[in-house]
Amino acid sequence: MSEGKVARRYARALIEVASEENLVDVVESELSAFLKLVHGNDELKQIIFNPVFSVEERTAVVEGLSKSVSWNALTHKILLVLVEKERITALEAILEAFSGEADRLANRLRATISSAQPLTEDRLAQIVTGLEKRTGKTVLAQTDIDESLLSGVRAQIGGLVFDGSLKARLQEMQRQLVN
Repeated sequence: MSEGKVARRYARALIEVASEENLVDVVESELSAFLKLVHGNDELKQIIFNPVFSVEERTAVVEGLSKSVSWNALTHKILLVLVEKERITALEAILEAFSGEADRLANRLRATISSAQPLTEDRLAQIVTGLEKRTGKTVLAQTDIDESLLSGVRAQIGGLVFDGSLKARLQEMQRQLVN
């Protein structure tokens, strides 16, 4: 079975349990923090993701981390299940699928808002409000600086792009002049 299918199955099961216990945001945050922690430490990353290490060794590491960080019981349990079933390497894909399901249930979208220079809080709020009106959903914004835009803003939600950058305007003018 492909990793994508495995990830979606685990994510659906996890979202179901997390929803029942009202822990969707907690589990999402804790799994994300776990991945950040693991990817920030090469030795830890090797132990968790390298199949050379036994299930018992990986379980011991997850147990130790869980005690020191004090994760929610559901987060702790899913990590142990993934280690036991040797699916821990699919955790990133599972978290991505889980986050997508959580967003769908919460009627929200994630947007990347790029600008040539940092946006003020007021300007970002205006852009988010406009996107929310346009999509009819709550928008969670992540900002990005892209100096190649020259000026203006580009917002991307999945495959949908709203491009109000100077770069896009210049490219459009160039297309019109060539045709």
